[in-house]
Amino acid sequence: MKWSTFSALSLTLAVLATESAQSTPPPAPPVPSSQLTPPLPKLSSPIERFRRLLAASPEERAKMLAKSNPTARSLILAKISEFEKLPANDRELRLRVAQLQDALVPLFEAKPEERAQLLDQAADEDRPLLEERLVAWNKLTAIDQGEILDTNHRFAWFVRLPANDTSQWSKVVAQASPSTRLTVQKQLDNWTALTLEDRLRRTTNYQRFFDLSRDESVTVLHSLSPTEKRQMQKALADYATLSPADRARCLRGYRKFVGLSATEQDQFLKNATAWQAMTPAERLVWRRMVEVAREKPPMPGLVEPGVAGSK
Repeated sequence: MKWSTFSALSLTLAVLATESAQSTPPPAPPVPSSQLTPPLPKLSSPIERFRRLLAASPEERAKMLAKSNPTARSLILAKISEFEKLPANDRELRLRVAQLQDALVPLFEAKPEERAQLLDQAADEDRPLLEERLVAWNKLTAIDQGEILDTNHRFAWFVRLPANDTSQWSKVVAQASPSTRLTVQKQLDNWTALTLEDRLRRTTNYQRFFDLSRDESVTVLHSLSPTEKRQMQKALADYATLSPADRARCLRGYRKFVGLSATEQDQFLKNATAWQAMTPAERLVWRRMVEVAREKPPMPGLVEPGVAGSK
């Protein structure tokens, strides 16, 4: 997986988190203990909001970002465009690593007595990963813990890159947006000031907690995110309302999709997204083009697949 622009996603998530905080109403006055309600549902994280934006149609996305300031909107849309171009597995792994990091940092920085509440607010699929890392974290010395958190705060743009590859470092600075280039350059100056031994140690310790192992990556790719679970539930509910003929058509389409290669599946999903983004008039034009193509007789000398030699 390529990590050269991974931290730009962190910046996008920070923008989403800031906008969410600005739109959150002030807390209500304390409620007497006798009137306490059941625990609140889990809060929507920045990565969850980013997933919803990724899954939305262009029209829905425009409505969801209508209240964002122009700079934030441009940053978010640019990152969405980048993620839409990624292969499905790479996209999911990057999202899950960002989701894991988003939950780990506050967990590591919190007081021991506050961590249970933070774990309760984490996504269900992340909890085993968080608990496992918290056990390992508690075995570290305070000095090692401090260095890992310092690495996350001061070197996040470079710690996932090879510790001695200056060409990749330069690319990160060159690709940074104008609003972040100063921050990135400052991180690079501090990163290059470290010895190679220090960079290697920080990279190894950081990746131990904030990246996924090969086995964890396999597990992640076989699980559904909260957004995907909601989409699946909606699809099943819609399926239940279909006629028997339409259900059979859906099943035939699903079997064809499963039979495609990973590349073909990814291209199919991109085409489906493009179709969803079309206006009704554009869809009508495409349908008419397909109908015309079907009405034309085959070219002389051409035989349809599977019918060669048939009478």
